[in-house]
Amino acid sequence: MKGAAMGWLYMQSLGGHAGPRDYLDAQFTFENAEGRSKVLRSTLLGDTYYAAVEQQRRDGGASAVFALVCLTSTIRATRKASCSDTRI
Repeated sequence: MKGAAMGWLYMQSLGGHAGPRDYLDAQFTFENAEGRSKVLRSTLLGDTYYAAVEQQRRDGGASAVFALVCLTSTIRATRKASCSDTRI
């Protein structure tokens, strides 16, 4: 498939974002010297993030819209309390 890409990203924090959707929207919405990327629409269904992303080159090149699918997994920390009873 021309232009297809696949990769892995492991994060230990959502960087202050409310959840995986907000985090991924922010990762794919940016502007730099080469152009810009903008999430047009996204949703998180279960653990799967779907988005339509538009990228446009700054040099006047063509823009492209592509589908983005990310499988997410959130591990929530569990609190464990322990109590010890030391008798002398």
